[in-house]
Amino acid sequence: MNRIRTVVLRYLPAELLALVGTFVGWWLGTRWTQSPWLIAGVVTVAENVAFYAYLAVSVWREQTPQNPNLLRRLQRTVLLLGAEFGPAEIVDSLLVRPAFMTAAIMWLHSTGWGVLLGSYAADAVFWTLAGASYLATVKFGWRHRRVELVRATHPAQAPSDLSPNDFLARPAVAKTLALQGTPVLFLEPDTVERRYGDLRRALPYADLHYAVKANPHGAIIDTLLHCGASFEVASVHELDTLLDRHVDVSRVIYTHPVKSPADIRYAVGCGVRTFVVDTRGEVDKLAKYDVGVLVRLAVDSSAAQIDLSAKFGASRQLTRDLVLAAHAAGLTVEGLSFHVGSQQCDVAAYASAVNTALALIDELSGRVPMTTLDIGGGFPVAYDRPVPSIEAIAAAITPLLAPYLDRLRVIAEPGRFLAADAMTLVCSVVGCAERDERPWYYLDDGVHGSYSNVLQEGLRPPILPPVWGSQASSVLAGPTCDSIDVVADGIMLPPLEPGDRVVSPTMGAYTAVTANGFNGIAATPIVTLPAVRHLNAVRPSATPGDGRRPQRAVGQRAAQRAAEPST
Repeated sequence: MNRIRTVVLRYLPAELLALVGTFVGWWLGTRWTQSPWLIAGVVTVAENVAFYAYLAVSVWREQTPQNPNLLRRLQRTVLLLGAEFGPAEIVDSLLVRPAFMTAAIMWLHSTGWGVLLGSYAADAVFWTLAGASYLATVKFGWRHRRVELVRATHPAQAPSDLSPNDFLARPAVAKTLALQGTPVLFLEPDTVERRYGDLRRALPYADLHYAVKANPHGAIIDTLLHCGASFEVASVHELDTLLDRHVDVSRVIYTHPVKSPADIRYAVGCGVRTFVVDTRGEVDKLAKYDVGVLVRLAVDSSAAQIDLSAKFGASRQLTRDLVLAAHAAGLTVEGLSFHVGSQQCDVAAYASAVNTALALIDELSGRVPMTTLDIGGGFPVAYDRPVPSIEAIAAAITPLLAPYLDRLRVIAEPGRFLAADAMTLVCSVVGCAERDERPWYYLDDGVHGSYSNVLQEGLRPPILPPVWGSQASSVLAGPTCDSIDVVADGIMLPPLEPGDRVVSPTMGAYTAVTANGFNGIAATPIVTLPAVRHLNAVRPSATPGDGRRPQRAVGQRAAQRAAEPST
């Protein structure tokens, strides 16, 4: 039914104009000749002129946002019209329509009524063929905005050039290590602020919602509050973290597509008003509340370090259905969202996802006007190799988004991009061994701790020893009894001894937050290094009784949620 509705809505205005053209052609034809064949030919030409004039303008307008070049826009308009109507037009104009009109005129012995009946009979055949061609062009992606990467000279983002000796010599670092030893994660809020500025300059039109999951440390939240950022959460626990930092809940969106009824109730009670859905079940859960939804579209994220569309996101057809279902259920359908995958280094993936989402927004605009596009996160960080800069990514997607910015709010969800460079890990060698003629060095932190990104994400964080010497292929292992607790295998290192320290920059995202405490080893402490200014002085304060969250003690939240019914 959705396909039939799509075809009818596309062709009905053109058919009404074609009907006018039919009568104009009949009036002109009967003035010039009495031959049924000639009259049918004149009517066919007039009808086609009216029909294609409307559709040519429609396709031309569809191509305007992505093809500002006049000649290229004209070429693509002609190609799309040909793909959609070429097969149907050949069959219709050369065979079906003249034959049907001639037969109808001879059968009814009336030129006017014969032309009208023959035209309608031919339309049925034409609609069937053209509709099938149109749906085929949609299915195969021909109508989507073509991804044309802007190959501007944006240098790649290079891995950290941090000097381990210089870092260890910093007074605050040296003092901390002297007092408490290792391992320690050093957090620098100024780096978060700098990265936020980089992203703000690259995407000045986007509302930046920090992905709290990447690193929920209070100093990062406070820094981003100072910068004017908003936030996105994937659980009520992350929401509680923001509320504890006095974040205005109007700046929070809940992006996990699957939520328990109790968590939805709690988040709505706290004031959250935007949720992400990707199934009909989630639409039904939210239907009782006065909230808005973003429907999450599955996009190609196969080139990302972590493919997030394998677990979440709806197909194009399901996305259409969910938009209509949510609208029918009384929810405010704010728009669409997608995520290209974590640590996405393929610039084309961002542009392709934007194209697909904008095409759906355009397609559904006549029934459910949408005002928001959430482009997610995934912006990469340089660990052991260069990655595309945020400027290169912005150059690929900004031209596609620009024509929509007067009517479409754009949201981005940076997490890793803002937090990763803000933390540096310092750990120590606690043991040495030689196995299979290779040196093994055992550290006091590992893949069950701060190096969890090695195990969870398959990353290779930088590992910088502050000593020099001839290098050999080595193994760095963590402190647990687990044989998979290997931080790096085959890393080139100089000879190390117990007590030597190892420095790892770019450790601020998905490290401490995904540590699991295996063997009872305590989480690595996080020490905030002095910032340029005291950010706490500018943190907004909550007004008592402002309705931002239910009034209950922090320690009671989890217990109360657990006690609430699940339906």
